[in-house]
Amino acid sequence: MLTKPNLYLCSALSLASTLMLPSIVMAQDAAEKETQVQETHWTLSVGAAALVSPAYQGSDNYTLMAVPDLRLKYQNRFFASVNQGVGYNVVTRASGEDGWKIGPVAKLDFGRDEDGQGPFIVAGDTDDLQGMGEINEAVELGGFIDYQWQFLQTRLEVRQALGGHDGLIADFGVNYLNRIGDDGYFSVGPRLTWASKDYNQTYFGIDATQSANTGLAQYNAGSGITSYGLGAFAYKPLNDKVSFTTFASYDRLGDEAADSSFTKVRGTANQFTVGMGVSYAFDF
Repeated sequence: MLTKPNLYLCSALSLASTLMLPSIVMAQDAAEKETQVQETHWTLSVGAAALVSPAYQGSDNYTLMAVPDLRLKYQNRFFASVNQGVGYNVVTRASGEDGWKIGPVAKLDFGRDEDGQGPFIVAGDTDDLQGMGEINEAVELGGFIDYQWQFLQTRLEVRQALGGHDGLIADFGVNYLNRIGDDGYFSVGPRLTWASKDYNQTYFGIDATQSANTGLAQYNAGSGITSYGLGAFAYKPLNDKVSFTTFASYDRLGDEAADSSFTKVRGTANQFTVGMGVSYAFDF
């Protein structure tokens, strides 16, 4: 069980991952194609990001957060970070080449805390979650299929949760990738998330107890599209160790999430996120 301070940190990072980082998973791969990097070692990236995003998925209140960003990878095989999870490219393409990446992945869903506050919130908070109860963290196990052809990249990732929401989740995205100047690059493209009834009911359903605590009408969510939208990401190295990133996204909740009395009364189906970050890379 995560302690309260760690849960706050993980919840902030998990929310950022849910709202705007799926595109970054694909965008980071563009560096291999655009810069023709030949990796033969471990790389640890340490940084921080500032972002403005909804206080929770479906919220109409926005918060300014400052969160750490840690990423570890080995060659073109192993990767680990909060947004990407922990995974391994069983099938991989050479740096700078088109082709497939296929492998297993494990992620953490850090749940939701009903007090809606945390030490990484710089400005803005909400009490909308009062009466909704806690959602426990979950381990999500699954796999991904990623294909890149010239300037286009597609990725499908499917995960089943153990504990927490107990649901099945599928993320799909398509990105257009290209250069910015000599050494930078950007990506932009649509993405979609589908989830099973267990996930949607956990995050957007209203049971009898929650209805009594909040005054919201009971609502039973089914399986379906949780959200769909557009994300953009840009990367610019400042030198051989330090890099700057900026990102923005718009997502709209699908019907199963948007039709919830929780979303209609206390939130909105329209979700915007914008942010920037700086990181330093260590090679060893």
